[in-house]
Amino acid sequence: MQRPEPSRKVFGKYLTINDLMEITGYKKQTIYQKTANKEIPGKRKIDGRVLFETAAILEWIESNAIATSSETFNQLMQSVGRAEL
Repeated sequence: MQRPEPSRKVFGKYLTINDLMEITGYKKQTIYQKTANKEIPGKRKIDGRVLFETAAILEWIESNAIATSSETFNQLMQSVGRAEL
Protein backbone atom coordinates (compact mmCIF):
# COMPACT_ATOMS: atom_id res chain seq x y z
CA MET A 1 0.00 0.00 0.00
CA GLN A 2 1.37 3.38 -1.03
CA ARG A 3 1.52 6.31 1.35
CA PRO A 4 -0.36 9.38 0.17
CA GLU A 5 1.78 12.33 -0.85
CA PRO A 6 1.65 15.32 1.51
CA SER A 7 -0.07 18.37 0.10
CA ARG A 8 2.22 20.98 -1.41
CA LYS A 9 0.99 24.23 0.03
CA VAL A 10 2.18 27.38 -1.67
CA PHE A 11 2.45 30.39 0.57
CA GLY A 12 1.66 33.78 -0.91
CA LYS A 13 2.83 37.25 0.03
CA TYR A 14 0.92 37.04 3.31
CA LEU A 15 0.38 34.30 5.89
CA THR A 16 -2.73 33.81 7.97
CA ILE A 17 -2.65 33.03 11.67
CA ASN A 18 -3.45 29.42 10.77
CA ASP A 19 -0.43 29.36 8.43
CA LEU A 20 1.73 30.74 11.23
CA MET A 21 0.36 28.11 13.63
CA GLU A 22 1.31 25.38 11.12
CA ILE A 23 4.78 26.78 10.49
CA THR A 24 5.77 27.53 14.09
CA GLY A 25 3.70 25.05 16.05
CA TYR A 26 2.51 27.91 18.26
CA LYS A 27 -1.08 27.99 19.48
CA LYS A 28 -3.30 30.82 18.29
CA GLN A 29 -3.22 32.54 21.68
CA THR A 30 0.59 32.43 21.72
CA ILE A 31 0.72 34.08 18.31
CA TYR A 32 -1.66 36.82 19.48
CA GLN A 33 0.45 37.38 22.62
CA LYS A 34 3.74 37.46 20.73
CA THR A 35 2.24 39.79 18.14
CA ALA A 36 0.95 42.15 20.86
CA ASN A 37 4.43 42.12 22.43
CA LYS A 38 5.94 42.88 18.99
CA GLU A 39 7.88 39.59 19.04
CA ILE A 40 6.48 38.50 15.67
CA PRO A 41 7.19 40.86 12.76
CA GLY A 42 5.31 41.70 9.60
CA LYS A 43 1.80 42.04 11.02
CA ARG A 44 -0.70 43.72 8.71
CA LYS A 45 -4.42 44.22 9.11
CA ILE A 46 -6.04 43.85 5.69
CA ASP A 47 -9.82 43.94 5.29
CA GLY A 48 -10.20 43.26 9.00
CA ARG A 49 -7.94 40.18 8.88
CA VAL A 50 -4.64 39.87 10.70
CA LEU A 51 -2.00 38.73 8.21
CA PHE A 52 1.78 38.45 8.32
CA GLU A 53 4.26 39.25 5.56
CA THR A 54 5.79 35.96 4.41
CA ALA A 55 9.25 37.47 3.85
CA ALA A 56 9.31 39.02 7.33
CA ILE A 57 8.27 35.73 8.94
CA LEU A 58 10.91 33.79 7.00
CA GLU A 59 13.60 36.22 8.11
CA TRP A 60 12.33 36.04 11.70
CA ILE A 61 12.42 32.23 11.66
CA GLU A 62 15.94 32.16 10.20
CA SER A 63 17.35 34.79 12.55
CA ASN A 64 15.74 33.39 15.68
CA ALA A 65 16.11 29.69 14.90
CA ILE A 66 12.38 29.15 15.39
CA ALA A 67 11.66 25.43 15.29
CA THR A 68 9.42 24.45 12.38
CA SER A 69 8.51 21.27 10.63
CA SER A 70 11.11 20.88 7.87
CA GLU A 71 8.47 20.14 5.25
CA THR A 72 6.48 23.27 6.07
CA PHE A 73 9.67 25.35 6.23
CA ASN A 74 10.78 24.04 2.84
CA GLN A 75 7.38 24.92 1.37
CA LEU A 76 7.73 28.42 2.78
CA MET A 77 11.23 28.72 1.31
CA GLN A 78 9.99 27.58 -2.11
CA SER A 79 7.17 30.11 -1.97
CA VAL A 80 9.64 32.96 -1.71
CA GLY A 81 12.06 31.44 -4.24
CA ARG A 82 14.79 30.33 -1.86
CA ALA A 83 16.56 26.98 -1.61
CA GLU A 84 15.27 24.19 0.59
CA LEU A 85 17.09 22.68 3.56
